[in-house]
Amino acid sequence: MRFLPLAALVWLTLPPPACAATWPVPELPVASALDDVTMQWQGDTPGTSRLVAGTLAVPVHLDTTAWRGRPARVYLALPAQPLGRIDVRWRTSGPLLSGQLVAGQRGLIYAGLVPASLRDTLVFDIVADGTRLQRAQALAFRFEIDLE
Repeated sequence: MRFLPLAALVWLTLPPPACAATWPVPELPVASALDDVTMQWQGDTPGTSRLVAGTLAVPVHLDTTAWRGRPARVYLALPAQPLGRIDVRWRTSGPLLSGQLVAGQRGLIYAGLVPASLRDTLVFDIVADGTRLQRAQALAFRFEIDLE
């Protein structure tokens, strides 16, 4: 009976078990209206395609200090949009990975030991259904980290 309080004290001082978890990564808002992007109809002949496409470069600075030195995967996420399907491809020139996603999904942009911060420029190629695009539409990308 005398060992129970000591055992409880030892249990309380143990670090929490390592397990996978998803966390939002702090970043200045990475949101852009499609009217900031010159969207052009796809196809050789006007009116033969429903798709519009545009390109936008966005500088990114992720504050990953809280996870520094830990193995993790960082994702770019785009919630489902009222416009329906939006395809996004991006290119990078720094430590982040190039990739693609469809609205409602997320795409891997970094895997490995996390530095204190991640900086890069993402060049987005955005494709959407032009018949559903009636006004400027904000795309609120977010970043998430999964600890391994």
